[in-house]
Amino acid sequence: AASTASSNVTALTARSAVSINSSSWIVDSGASWHMTGDPKLYSRGYKPFAIPRPVEIADGTVLQGHGDGPVRLFTGGKYGEFTINSVLYVPGLATNLLSVSQLEDRDISTVSGDSMIKLVRGDQLIAVAHRLGGAYVLSSASGAPEYGLSAQASKAPSPVKNAQEAE
Repeated sequence: AASTASSNVTALTARSAVSINSSSWIVDSGASWHMTGDPKLYSRGYKPFAIPRPVEIADGTVLQGHGDGPVRLFTGGKYGEFTINSVLYVPGLATNLLSVSQLEDRDISTVSGDSMIKLVRGDQLIAVAHRLGGAYVLSSASGAPEYGLSAQASKAPSPVKNAQEAE
């Protein structure tokens, strides 16, 4: 991965010939932060940054991170749901990213093999991401890649929108 200044956040995602739904989550070893471009995924706890943070994506484009907050992920069935804290809001980001390093910092291990990555906390399986082209896409409990919603948009007004209006 490319080295960047300490104030920069990097997202080096795998390129894939397979189309991945923009609401899916990709487990990404090149991302330095969990990220989404969808402001509707924040239901509470969103904190705008006083100064946006630069985010360099795989093609070298620099986007701006405007704030962060928790996002609840729904993996269905036996895996249920879990909350990922400190998800960076990056307008213009084409897909949602789960940072492997950020997961590990929160005591969630990644175990890879057989074209999948398992997310594990202690002895509990939290979620599974299956390989789809060159990316690992968070899967539903059925084991199929999650092409529908894997994070639920809040029915309440987006705190991101409210924060931007207040600026």
